[in-house]
Amino acid sequence: MLKAFRRSYSSAEAALGRLTDRQLLQQATRVSASPPPRDCAVYCGFDPTAASLHVGHLLTISALLHCRQSGLHPIAVVGGATGRVGDPSGRVTEREEVERDNLRTNAASIIDCLERIFHNDQKMRGAGPDIRVVDNWSWWKDVGAVEFVSDIARPFRVASMLAKESVSQRMSSEEGMSCAEFLYPLFQAFDFLHLHTKHNCWLQVFVHPYKRWSCKNFAC
Repeated sequence: MLKAFRRSYSSAEAALGRLTDRQLLQQATRVSASPPPRDCAVYCGFDPTAASLHVGHLLTISALLHCRQSGLHPIAVVGGATGRVGDPSGRVTEREEVERDNLRTNAASIIDCLERIFHNDQKMRGAGPDIRVVDNWSWWKDVGAVEFVSDIARPFRVASMLAKESVSQRMSSEEGMSCAEFLYPLFQAFDFLHLHTKHNCWLQVFVHPYKRWSCKNFAC
């Protein structure tokens, strides 16, 4: 099942309606009283932990394509930067670190796969909003440690982060939680801010359970 993060009820209702009709929508969050513009963007993230997509990605890819059919502008975000941190969502132990060379190779491979899938969809369905494929390394590569702490991390409250279920479960486990994993929601939240600022992105779709739900609450 898919969860959808949205900032309000608006023209995005058409996309959410398509997902609901296909039993792909489990939960949606409204966090703003002002509706997004009709031509806003929607995004989904793809972790480059392997060299290719797998069957589980079919749900999120299908959701992006349904959003495109509803007039939204889909963005597929490959985590060339966040893949180095490691998503702690739904895990009881820390992810094994992927070597940087392998991560870059995986990211390039997944980008190629996504571009071919989206190209074929556009070729088959014809006119519609273009689908953008981006690597979040492109905007994280120039952010230094001091800038991250002073500019990006400062507004976040530790108490709110500790209250998230995904964090509390890991904190109470035998292995605990690394600082890198704890800070992961900040990376995801800044991704949303960047996409909103640069590409008019107001929406995200992702897979249940746990996957980035807490991160998106921070992005609000």
